[in-house]
Order: sequence, then structure tokens, then C-alpha cells
Amino acid sequence: MLTRIRPSGLIAFRVDLYDPDAGWMLDIYHPLVCLSSQTLQQVEFWDLPLLPGSPHRNALSMQQSFEGFFSTLPMVRFLRLPVGVRIPEAAIDLIAEGRLLPLVEALEVASYTGIDILTMVGERNEVAYQCSGLVGSSSAAVNIHNTQRRSPAFFSEVVLWTPGRQIRRVNARIKSLQLLSSSQFTKFGIVYAEF
Repeated sequence: MLTRIRPSGLIAFRVDLYDPDAGWMLDIYHPLVCLSSQTLQQVEFWDLPLLPGSPHRNALSMQQSFEGFFSTLPMVRFLRLPVGVRIPEAAIDLIAEGRLLPLVEALEVASYTGIDILTMVGERNEVAYQCSGLVGSSSAAVNIHNTQRRSPAFFSEVVLWTPGRQIRRVNARIKSLQLLSSSQFTKFGIVYAEF
């Protein structure tokens, strides 16, 4: 069915999927969203029920094509990923550098530690800060700045789902980020949940 739909101006795309055996198979949506690559601004994948073992199995099904799928969506400003899905480390690095999802400003995502996502947010904001030409950058993002063609967006809002056992580390990391000029306007929402 998806191969017959030809939208050329989608602005928002949301997937609700409740089959824990299928997962979020990004490849089947790829042809559909490619046609709207210059207009799509909001992408949301909603959660499967948190069944025993399902988050890890479905995380793999999204990881396999994460970079390929999101590299075709340079205009996305809001991204929501399901609880239980881990962004691959290579993709985290690309997002931090502003080379993947360069215009994303609002992010809702889950992480088993929380620190990986918060570090990515801090680094991305620092790159945006450097590229914007603001004086007094709070860390060394100069090398990344020199390779950028276009300034990536700052993160304005981040909602992070993470287990309650991470509360101290996450709160400490957020406090340190908020001291940086580059992240002082980022709103953080933390949801502690077991998954």
C-alpha cells in the first residue's frame, strides 16, 4: 500500500505501531518520505507496549537503517523516537556535529543512561554556537566548525526518557549544560521510567 502513496508535501509523519515482532522498520517508509524530504518537519514514532525483551529486539530493527532514513530528511525540526530504541553511536556523533538532522530543535528520545543523549545535545549546541559566530564559546568545537557548510540548529527542547536509577547523573549533567552559554536556552524535560 505504501508504494502507491505519493505525497509530495508532507509536513508531519507519525507511525503508530503495536506489533512487537515487526518493530519500526524504517525501510518501508523510506520511499514514502523521500518525496517529502524538503517539506517534512515533524517525525514521530510511537511506542510499542513494553513487553519483556521487546525494546532490545526492536532497537535493532530501527538501528539498521537509522542514518539512511534520517539523512533524507534535512528539514525535520521535531523528532520523537520510541522508548526502548537506542540511537546508534555513529548517528549520535553525526547529530552532535550537525551533519545528520541539522535543523532538529525539539527531540523526544529514550536512553538507558541519559548521558549519551545529553552529551550529544551539549556538543550540538556548542557547534551551533560556534557556527553562529557568537563570542565566548564554552568548549572546543572549532574543528567541527571549520568543516561545517551551514550552521545547525540549537536544541530548544529535549524530553529524555531514562530509568530512575540515572537520576543523579542526569541531573548533574543537565546542571553542567545549563552553565554553558550554548545550552542556556535549552529546556530539558526528564521522564524517569523503567524500560
